Amino acid sequence: MFPYDELPTPTLSPTNTSTLTPTNTPTPACCTVTPLPSLVVKLPSGVPLEMVRIPAGQFQMGYCVKPDQCPPHIVDVKSFYIGKYEITKEQWDTVMRSNPQGKRLSQYPAYASWYGCQEFISALNKLGQGTFRLPSEAEWEYAAGQTSFYFYYFMNYTLPAGFSNLL
Repeated sequence: MFPYDELPTPTLSPTNTSTLTPTNTPTPACCTVTPLPSLVVKLPSGVPLEMVRIPAGQFQMGYCVKPDQCPPHIVDVKSFYIGKYEITKEQWDTVMRSNPQGKRLSQYPAYASWYGCQEFISALNKLGQGTFRLPSEAEWEYAAGQTSFYFYYFMNYTLPAGFSNLL
């Protein structure tokens, strides 16, 4: 017999939903929200590729969980642009004229190997809209907010002292 076998079974009682009204979630007083500057690159056929500018800064990289990550160290990151969202199948099709999964599901993420990503970046650079590359490991961690004061790479949240933002 398990200890929970003797507990009574909960019963649900009807709730009058007509009296419930949604409320806006307030922004905590400790945090301020400042959208980051953005850039929209127009791919062929007018397909947009949204990017955001990540400001320059510093963060502590490494956790000493693995020997190759010790000791934690401060990394300086220069300002850079990064995609606001994953590359979609529509964007992949537009740039590559193909789809790795062979389906036309426009807003779903496109999955590709590292080599496929390099081919995509090469094709994207040939469009003459700018110079694109994959982010470095430090840029990726900084943008994703692994050890910085960013909840999300596309919004700037300032946290009070003593709070961490490990995702």
